[in-house]
Amino acid sequence: MEEVAQAIIIIDGKYLAVKEVDDIYWKLPGGKLENKETVEQALERELKEEIGITDFNIESRLSIFELPYKERYFRFYPFIITTNQIPCKTEENLTLAWLFLNRMLDKDQASSLNIIYSKLKDIGLIN
Repeated sequence: MEEVAQAIIIIDGKYLAVKEVDDIYWKLPGGKLENKETVEQALERELKEEIGITDFNIESRLSIFELPYKERYFRFYPFIITTNQIPCKTEENLTLAWLFLNRMLDKDQASSLNIIYSKLKDIGLIN
């Protein structure tokens, strides 16, 4: 099972989303754990690599969940974070955007964003 740390960054009701140039789906910043990293270490590394964020606070962690994708299973660790830094594109093949979460959802399949959307509704961050 592959493990993935994800950052939920919200400003003015919009969520920071990333998308690889050759992909059609938006996702939250983050990525897979490597070389016996803790989830927090992976989150720190991925935020620095993807969006240049090196200083942030973990406000809360949503409950862990698992999803199958293309004959593999993934365990997701979503964190709500705050930062005073402005995210910037650090990888050539990556696009950044501030989007309303419902615009990122994939209505046709169970995705990590769909589950995170439900979890954020459950705790009152989304109406």
